[in-house]
Amino acid sequence: MPNRRKFLAGSFGTGIGLAAMSILTPAHAHYDAPKGFHHQDWFMPSTFDLRKDQQAAIKSGKMLVLLWEQRGCVYCKQMHEIAFQYEEFVNLAKNNFYVVQMDMRGDRSFVSFTGEKKTEAKIAKDLSVTFTPTTQFLDDTSHEVFRMPGYANPPVFKAVYEYVLEKGYEKDSFRDWVKKKTGE
Repeated sequence: MPNRRKFLAGSFGTGIGLAAMSILTPAHAHYDAPKGFHHQDWFMPSTFDLRKDQQAAIKSGKMLVLLWEQRGCVYCKQMHEIAFQYEEFVNLAKNNFYVVQMDMRGDRSFVSFTGEKKTEAKIAKDLSVTFTPTTQFLDDTSHEVFRMPGYANPPVFKAVYEYVLEKGYEKDSFRDWVKKKTGE
């Protein structure tokens, strides 16, 4: 177990304890693979107008999350096959977040938050999304409040979503928030 703890301590520079690992149990996710992507049944369909997606999130009482992926991304695959298989995480995400899956290199036409018609790839570039997976958490005004770069093990994923849900970003860095939560 020391290697797992060391890895978790290195993820985002935090020391999320092994206790978090023991409370996670596998969830049973449904896979549908549009455009060669893994897809979770709790993801929300996009209207292809990010302003309308934002309004749908607000109406549902959830925070909009843009989950940027790309075909062939090994870490995206791990995210779906490992992190998104834990029931506690899945319940947290689907009860509190309106997750829209986006293709960083996609050519589908969207209306951006500014009302301009653009491809997903152009929107990704405008939002400085440069690798996958990238998870963007957006407030009710479509401003990014937190960005999770890359893949992390399930306890870190869960901690990030809890950090955003609890608005930890308003007072602390993710690292400091985790330290306070875990007492490390």
